[in-house]
Amino acid sequence: MGASVGNDFSQNPDMLHMYICQVKARNCYTFALLYNCLTCSYANYIIVNRMNANTNVIFYIRRLVKLFDKEFNTKLNQYDLTAQQGRAVFFVVRRYKDDIETNQHHLEKQFELSKSTVSGLIKRLKTNGFITIESSSTKNIISPTEKAICLENTFIKLREETLKKVLDGIPKEDEEKMYELLKIMIRNMEES
Repeated sequence: MGASVGNDFSQNPDMLHMYICQVKARNCYTFALLYNCLTCSYANYIIVNRMNANTNVIFYIRRLVKLFDKEFNTKLNQYDLTAQQGRAVFFVVRRYKDDIETNQHHLEKQFELSKSTVSGLIKRLKTNGFITIESSSTKNIISPTEKAICLENTFIKLREETLKKVLDGIPKEDEEKMYELLKIMIRNMEES
């Protein structure tokens, strides 16, 4: 069911929602905005425009995360590590150097991953020679191997290069504002 010219969606919000879904399915946000601007009430235009902006924020955050992972995956591939494995190894190395024991639960909590996902991660890291597992009476302690410890500077350099790349062209004051806004977004999501 398409929206006809001149519809005032404020009288039928379900029709507006269905129309937006149809337009999104065709991936025509610009058309939806133009159509609403030309044929509908201003309020309808604002509703669609705000939905589009909110969708874009989510899209941009997801896209940025994917680009970070792609960058890390590409650069860590030479060490037979994925981005997630690299983050886990770096976490274990940092705790080891700070003389803090690490077990599976710490990885689950730090990366917000399920027990089964972390079990697989630990198994791959052990198989590839990045960690060792020492059994204790209460839990298994994860320690980095020399191979993992030697990569610490590589992880730091890679993180700094990627951060420099992503922040290129952003003024310092905007960078600081961005960090504050990201913290607010995270806090908002954690509170809900």
